[in-house]
Order: sequence, then structure tokens, then C-alpha cells
Amino acid sequence: ELHTALTALAEGRDHPALTTGPTRTTTGPTPWALILSGQGSQRPGMGHHLYTTHPAYAHALDEACEALNPHLDTPLQHIMFAQPGTPHANLLNTTLYTQPALFAHHIATYHLLQTHGATPHALIGHSIGELSAAHLNGTLPLTLAADIVTTRAKLLNTLPTGTTMLATLTDPHTLTPHLQHHPDIEIAAYNSPTATTLAGPTTTLNQLATELTTAGIHNRPLKVTHAFHSTHTEPILNTFHTHLTELFKHHTPTTHTPTIPVISNLTGTPATPQQHHDPTYWTQHIRQPVHFHQGITHLTHTHHITLYTEIAPHPTLTPHLPPHTHTTPHHPNPQHTHTTTLTT
Repeated sequence: ELHTALTALAEGRDHPALTTGPTRTTTGPTPWALILSGQGSQRPGMGHHLYTTHPAYAHALDEACEALNPHLDTPLQHIMFAQPGTPHANLLNTTLYTQPALFAHHIATYHLLQTHGATPHALIGHSIGELSAAHLNGTLPLTLAADIVTTRAKLLNTLPTGTTMLATLTDPHTLTPHLQHHPDIEIAAYNSPTATTLAGPTTTLNQLATELTTAGIHNRPLKVTHAFHSTHTEPILNTFHTHLTELFKHHTPTTHTPTIPVISNLTGTPATPQQHHDPTYWTQHIRQPVHFHQGITHLTHTHHITLYTEIAPHPTLTPHLPPHTHTTPHHPNPQHTHTTTLTT
């Protein structure tokens, strides 16, 4: 397929695997951002091949798991590397282990990229991915981040069952008339202009999914066990806030401004170290919708980023990136640019 596509390029023909367009004319390295996936991107065996073939990944994963495992009943590597269909592999899809596993994979893959000289200009995570980012840019020490991640996962895992999430390929405006008939369903994530995630009771979401399909709106359930970023998380918020308040008392906030900004899921703009050391911020981070699209828009227009790399066991955010972006009007030579994505 690659050979055929390159031949088509040489001959000036179109091909499904070929994308062409004007390139950046600026000199110097292309600014790029690292995307850290959220829950739903996990899969059995995640990271195992990297662990057995890349010492940098293995060393960083061992360090991350050493910080995470004291808070877990089962060593995280046993969960991540389990064969599909086994009891340990099934545990990977429980929030208790999904979120620590993704955090560990993010950390290890980032360090692997760094051994190849790849340092991003910005970090943007999706839900649990922002916690990974806040550690990677030096704001949260590993032991502190590990405590926050596992506490978050444990508390969310205690929420009542019967809720879930639904990914839809449409915009919030189009969803509005459908949501008016289902007031217990909320928007949980703004992923792109044409991708919106919903959260709510499973029975109601299934009814809505049928309605959306009938209306020609593509949708699919997510691999989650609870309705994150919705009112259904409220029973655990006070406990989480109290735990973080005590936790941060024993950690001095970062005084320097990190060299790599982290884009906030709450605002779609760079988060400050003070926010990432604020219990209220991380509590609202659980409750409020993820503004991923707003964050990508900010990176595109303010930081002129047109290249993204997604760290994920399975690509879930790459499809939400715009196929093409434009440089900001402040650029001296605004031109059409191509957005490229890579996935680990």
C-alpha cells in the first residue's frame, strides 16, 4: 500500500493512503504537542512489547509501578501484561486499574521518546491524561501523582453501577433537541467540532443511542464502567477533596514555571502550577466536562502547533484532530498547514 501510494504521488494521482498539501515555510523545528489518552484506550497486553524490547520504557514503567503498586492490591504489570480473557486482563477494564495503567504507560512511553531526543512543546491530556502531563512537566512529583491517580481511581470505582458513556459524531447544538428529552444525560467531553461524549444512566443512554442512530447520528458506547465528568461522580467528590487537601499539605508547590505547558481540561488553556496543586481544581476535573477540542484549538492558534503525537495503547484521540489547520493571523505568512498524528 505504501509503495502504491508513493507511486501515485510520483505520478500526480490521488490515493486513499496519500495526503498532500502546502507545508510550513518557517525554519527551525516544527512545534509539536504530546497527547495523553484517557480511559477507554486501554487494552490487554498494553506496553508489553515495548517493555520487552526497549530498556528505557521498561525502566520508566518499573519506576512508575513502584510508586503505584503500594496503593493497589495487584501489581500493575500483572494487570497490564495479562493475556486477553484472563481474570487479570478483565481487571484492566475496571476503573481501579485502568487509570493507574494508563498513567504508567504514559510515563514510560514519554521517557522512551526522550531517549530519541523528542521533547514536545506542549502537553495535553484527556481526563486522567492531564494528571500524567502534570507529572511529566515537573509540576507533580511521581509519588504525589501516583497517590492522586490511585485515590481517584479507587473512589470512582466505588460509584454505583448502572451508568456509562456514549461517544457521538456530532456537535452539541445538534444534540440539544435530543438531550431535552433526557435531562439525566450530560455532555462529558467536547472532543472536536463533530465529536461529543455523553454520560448518564446506561438504560437512558441506550435509548438515546437508538434515537441518534435513527436520526443518522453515528454513536458508540465507550469502554468505561461509570459516567465520568457528570453529576454521577458527585458522591465521591468531598472525600477526594479532603484527601487531596491533606496530601498537598506535605508537598511544597513548584515555584518555577514549567518549560512545557500543560493544557487544562477545564479551561482549554495552559494550567498553572498553582492550579495543579489545588485540591479544588482536581475535584472539579472529575466533575466537569473535558474541553479537549478547546485545548487543541488553543494549541493550534496560540502555539502554532500542527504536529501531534498521541501516547495511547489504542488511538482514541487522534481521530478527533483536525485533518488540516491554519496558522494564526498573527503569523507573518499565514498558510495552509497539515496536521500529522503519530500513535504509540
